[in-house]
Parts: sequence; C-alpha cells; structure tokens
Amino acid sequence: MKEKMLKIAKEIYGQRGHSLSLAEIARSSGVSRQTVQKHLGTKSQVLNYLQTGKWTDEPQSAEDRIFDAVAEVAGQYGFKGSTLDAIAGQAGVSVVTLLRKFENKEGLIKAFLQSRGPTWPSGSFDFEDGKSFPEQLQAICRYLVKETYYHRDIVRLVMWGSASDRKYLQSVRGTTNRLSQSLTEFFSHFIESGELADDVSPRDLAVFLIGAITTRISIDSRLSQKDIDSIGRSACSLFNGLARRTR
Repeated sequence: MKEKMLKIAKEIYGQRGHSLSLAEIARSSGVSRQTVQKHLGTKSQVLNYLQTGKWTDEPQSAEDRIFDAVAEVAGQYGFKGSTLDAIAGQAGVSVVTLLRKFENKEGLIKAFLQSRGPTWPSGSFDFEDGKSFPEQLQAICRYLVKETYYHRDIVRLVMWGSASDRKYLQSVRGTTNRLSQSLTEFFSHFIESGELADDVSPRDLAVFLIGAITTRISIDSRLSQKDIDSIGRSACSLFNGLARRTR
C-alpha cells in the first residue's frame, strides 16, 4: 500500500509541486487522509522524500502546516476568497493562533508569499562592465527560469487566479511589481546605450519576458529540473532575436 501511495504522490508532485496535499493522495489512493499520514507521515516528510529520496523524522513545524493550508485553501477558493476559518481548519490550529502570529489575513498571505514565493530582486539588476546585452540577458533568463520553476506551484496560484484575486494580492504586498520594474530598467539601459533600438518599449519587453517564462513553466506539468537550462536558452534566444530585428 505504501508503494502505491508513493507512486501516486510522485505523479501529483510532478503536476502540482509543493501544492501536493495528503488529502489529494488519499483521494487518488482510495484511502483516508489518516491512512496516508500513518504510512507516509506529514506533507513535509513526503515532500522531503520526493526531493531527496530520504525519509526524515523531523516533525512539520506549525508555520509549515499553516503555509501548506494557505496553498491548499487558496487553490480552491483563491487568495481573496480564502478565510481564516478555512485555513485554520486545514492547518489544525485555531483562528486565534493565526491572529496572534500574523495579526490578520493579509499579514498571513503576505508572510506566505514571502516564504513560499520566488525571490525577485529588491532593486535593479547589476550591469557587468564589458558584457554585452545577449550575455547579460542569458544570465537573467537563467535566474528567472530557476526561480519560477522552483516555486511553480505558487506561481500557478498567482498567475491563474481571477483579476480580482491578482488585485487583492497587489494590495496585500503593498508594492509595485519589483521584477517588472527591474527588467524595465534593464532593457532601458541597453536602449540608451544603443544596443537596442529606441522604438521598442522597455516595459513591454519586460512584461513579455516575464509572461513567456512563467506561462511556459506554469502550463506544463511534465517539466523536470533538466528542462530548466533548455527553457532559459529558448527564452534568451527569442528575446535576443527580437532585439536584433528591431535594430
């Protein structure tokens, strides 16, 4: 039975990444959630095994359980539609515990995104002297692809939510899109230096690059780590070609 549940867990992990849940393994295996936990342990232990091939006896922290619950509930109802009651029930804690730790729902969602989401630059990308636009674009594409791939479950939740959900998340974060800003500055730098034509919009190029990478990774559940470099090269080649054709 354990081998069957592990096989199902691997299939679900390949499709949903960290959004995998014990409840989903249970439904697909035709057993109860308690049975899955008895044989496989906590979600954290299952994920650790799927990533490293090793079992750990380390118990899942309360924060991990809460963040797992946020992903599970938001996957069903969206971030805006998720309630503290639903998240607390999924995590096996009280609403009072959530309020004590995160103050309110927005504080919880913000902490979740900071912990489980991609790490984007807080400022501008560094420009390396002597390196051309294609060389620096290649490094940026690799970075974007890796961050998006490793956090693809959260990226899917954010990308494929409703317009009102995305607006809600923007208000929760309380900042403009730092990644878009940084990429816009990157393309602007090379437009000003003459390596790119000045009849293209640096903001459009930034948005197109983000959209191409995040969409490519989000819609393909069969991707594995070996695909990262290939996707990075493809994105870089595409935008390099577009840049050259605008000269």
